[in-house]
Amino acid sequence: MPSYAEYEELSLRLYRRGAIEPRYARLHEVAAGDPDALVPWDKAHGTFLWDFFPPLFNCLRRERLGRLGDGGKVVCNVHELVRLGTSCAVLSFGVRDDASFELELASRTLCTIHMFDPSIERLPLPKEVPPAVHARLHFHRVGLRGASMPAGHGGGEFDTLGKLLSRVGVRRVHLLKMDIEGNEWEVLQQMSEAGTLAKVDQLLVELHFAQVDTNRVGASSGVRQVFDFFYMAERGGLLPFSWEVNHLLSGVYKLRPACVEYSFRRPLLLSSAQVNAILQVRPSMAKRTASNVSHARTRLDGARGKSRSHRHVRENGRPRAFLIDNSSDSRNTL
Repeated sequence: MPSYAEYEELSLRLYRRGAIEPRYARLHEVAAGDPDALVPWDKAHGTFLWDFFPPLFNCLRRERLGRLGDGGKVVCNVHELVRLGTSCAVLSFGVRDDASFELELASRTLCTIHMFDPSIERLPLPKEVPPAVHARLHFHRVGLRGASMPAGHGGGEFDTLGKLLSRVGVRRVHLLKMDIEGNEWEVLQQMSEAGTLAKVDQLLVELHFAQVDTNRVGASSGVRQVFDFFYMAERGGLLPFSWEVNHLLSGVYKLRPACVEYSFRRPLLLSSAQVNAILQVRPSMAKRTASNVSHARTRLDGARGKSRSHRHVRENGRPRAFLIDNSSDSRNTL
């Protein structure tokens, strides 16, 4: 019988075969390998943006915690969080008026849960929360961004994950939840560059794609930042095992299904080097004539009346393509 490490290694190989290789093969087929040329909602080819990112990594025990619909999250191996006891640390960004996920997680485990939201003054908790559970819920009127920002305009401040970990005295994040209205793009990039992504074991995030009522291509389409997000997550050892479309936009407002909940987890018992040796996917700057990078901001008017900011990368010169490393060293077989 294979060991758990061997199971995880096999899961990685299956993920590469079923998710990564088809993603970039399809990108080359329909857009010459250039995310800026990819039509997000492509009726002609029958492929749509989220089809490029299926959550095919395995999870032995996945459970959905929290209320039905928007607000609930899918978690992998809750029993492992239980096993950690009081050493379990959870950070949750974006609470607003629903803490059902955090409450159920706190009632099932002994995790300390730090809850962050700059737009509210107190947690939306029912009166009947047991004192032992309430004692492990900590509220911070701070938001998560790719850079520090002072409080203003009636809301709290923003800071990076690394600085917030120092504030609350957490070294390892066993579960990180992010529903931060479009700031996830810049946040994951900052986490990847700063090395804090390596401190996260599970990531539950709602992705907010900017094009809710358009279907444009080009550097401002937002497609590249989605490809970049998954590249950075996978390169950082976090692989998707679950997704849910948030049906609020399409079901109520008749817009594109631009918001999707993804759950990622880190393979157990394997180092980042081992994970990367198996996945072997890299972005390549294809035939660039210039390397200047400028950042622009776009706005998305959210269905819940909140403004969502997005970041995209525009590069001068020829477009950047994504390539699979098909060198002999990377041809892993099952």
